Amino acid sequence: MKYQNNFSSSFLFLKNLPSILSKGIKVTKLLQSQVFILKIRSENFPDVHHCKDTAWMPYNGQLFCVAECYPQIYDEKRFDRKSEYHYGDETYKIKYELNILPFIGMYIDDDGKKVNTDISLMNVICDSNQLDLFNCDVVQDLILFKWSRLGKRWHLIGCFFHFFYMGIVMTYINIVYIHNKINYRGGDVFDHD
Repeated sequence: MKYQNNFSSSFLFLKNLPSILSKGIKVTKLLQSQVFILKIRSENFPDVHHCKDTAWMPYNGQLFCVAECYPQIYDEKRFDRKSEYHYGDETYKIKYELNILPFIGMYIDDDGKKVNTDISLMNVICDSNQLDLFNCDVVQDLILFKWSRLGKRWHLIGCFFHFFYMGIVMTYINIVYIHNKINYRGGDVFDHD
């Protein structure tokens, strides 16, 4: 494993990992290695920045073109190289890593076509009996990325609508059943004149 513990060995597993997991073969040490992490060192990517937040950015392009794609990947104003930096501001070293684990499951390529539509990596990991897979950094990074980019927004919208619905139901119950403020033909609902 000493000489295979780098990104170039990942191509051996991109198509085979789901079947390996479904057969129950232990892959925890493989996922804890550096096989599925591409470290990016490029003169097109800045080395330091004044923002110390961890950023999870999507990239669906070709792996070997990632070094030239900084403006497309980090298109937000806070990542602009000329953003508000003042002399004396604290700067932080930036570490760029590309987690290629999502390329095993379904993803959308450069042409907008879906690739690996029959494979859901998260379902394969969940269906395996290897709970220690969820302790691996690449799997945790994948889950955090999916949560921050997709799941959190949808859950917050669902939570808002749920509380809105509950507020309407509580108001209805309060008006109709508790205070009985609805009058029909000038009388109380329960008047049987």
